[in-house]
Amino acid sequence: MIRTWKLLAFVTAAVLGVQSNVLFAQVSGPAEAGVKTEKTLAEKIDDGFKNMFTDMAIVKKNIEQLKGEVQGKNLALNIGMEKNKERMDALEAQMKSLSMQLVQITQDLAKLQPTTSTIARSAPAASGRLVLVNLYTEDVVFVINQNYYTVRPRTNLPVDFVPAGGVTFEVISPSWGRRGSNSATLTPGETLTLTAR
Repeated sequence: MIRTWKLLAFVTAAVLGVQSNVLFAQVSGPAEAGVKTEKTLAEKIDDGFKNMFTDMAIVKKNIEQLKGEVQGKNLALNIGMEKNKERMDALEAQMKSLSMQLVQITQDLAKLQPTTSTIARSAPAASGRLVLVNLYTEDVVFVINQNYYTVRPRTNLPVDFVPAGGVTFEVISPSWGRRGSNSATLTPGETLTLTAR
């Protein structure tokens, strides 16, 4: 509608300009000059209309080109939105999977929890204690009732809750081999010291 008003204004201005030039030409010059002026003005008006239609065709072409660009951008935007939707769907599926895995891990951990009752283990009623002493400059192995204990050089190792009664022991050196064996009797509550020299 605005184009129509602009076109109407252009045509009105052109017509008024032609009329005033015609009047001016008729008043100012001889009759031949006025006819020549009218033809010149008519040619100018025709040229103006031709230029106007050419300009309108260029504007129409530019509008079509812009429409094509907008449609292309809309298409690219739609494709981008579809890709983003696919990514969001994939992320949502991963979140659901992780959530299910977390629930499964929580259930598995609940199964591994210890029972509420705790059993307190006490020393056997008839037991004693051994202290194994190593005076060598290397590790030695004490074999006590067929149980092996390694003692570091120049240290001692306490062994608690040894059943009372007969105790057989043997000392083995990595460098010198078997260094000796013996037996002793351990009474309940007694601490017996065994030394490797």
